[in-house]
Amino acid sequence: MHQLKLFDDESVDSVLSAGQNATAEFSHNSVASDIERKRLEARYASILNATNRFNRRSVSFQGNKGQILHSWVKYREGFSAELVDTLFDDFCLKPGDSVLEPFSGSATTLLVAKSKDVHAAGIEILPNCHLAWEAKSLVYDYDVGELVSILDWIGKNSVPPATGPFPHLRITDSAFSSETEADLMGYTEWAEKGQFSHTAQVLLKLLLTSILEEVSYTRKDGQYLRWDSRAEKVRTRNEIRLKQGKPVGRGLDKGVLPSVKSALRAAMTTVINDIKTIQRHQRTRSSVQNLIEGSSLIFCQLFHRISFPQS
Repeated sequence: MHQLKLFDDESVDSVLSAGQNATAEFSHNSVASDIERKRLEARYASILNATNRFNRRSVSFQGNKGQILHSWVKYREGFSAELVDTLFDDFCLKPGDSVLEPFSGSATTLLVAKSKDVHAAGIEILPNCHLAWEAKSLVYDYDVGELVSILDWIGKNSVPPATGPFPHLRITDSAFSSETEADLMGYTEWAEKGQFSHTAQVLLKLLLTSILEEVSYTRKDGQYLRWDSRAEKVRTRNEIRLKQGKPVGRGLDKGVLPSVKSALRAAMTTVINDIKTIQRHQRTRSSVQNLIEGSSLIFCQLFHRISFPQS
């Protein structure tokens, strides 16, 4: 495996050869050399600061668990609102200032900016992140009475029948039981066709997305999925291995999975409570936050589309 050179800089190589800024190898099982990571650190060593101010919780999504609004979606690649809030203070950002977030993810930076009346623009390529931003950015616009009525209907009625199949990707094939797939599609079609406001439809779509892992035979582990032994994919693979005289894989045991109905009701109850709390403290805000669909790799081409009001 070959790693591309990041830049040509003899001064950086001289720093490395002198043993300065020597850092332990990070390459997993030495699959590839991490010399370019070391060269990157050496290049910017003069402006780097080691600090104990932050911990693993604050620089990851762990810090958003249980946090009002930010916990609506589990986005493990993200970072905490606490970290963003601290950095806003460090850079002395005030209402009317502007921030660019080139890797917006679940929109934590945009949401903190919204709460502080700071203009912000984000760039993100993933559709689920755009859905998360749309649903969370509408927090001041939801009709709590409508949401409570919808929650009450879900509790009192059976899952609506589905008319279409679950739109699987290759990676999600057999991730759910047939009953779970039918329930997910039933609620999805009901939400899309129901006589609800646009804001309620957006929120229902987000909530159904947010419970997918919870009701599935999978669990995200880094860039991969771990599979429960009950999944058809795992059972089929083990049958093949048995015929070949090979040991079977144990698989993951997620225990008793919640029904789509119970998971949806629990998620919606939490969200409604968050909305009530936030709307009680609603105040006039004049800042603007935008999430641009695309890749930050073409940032230069997108920059002309980013527009902030004048302070």
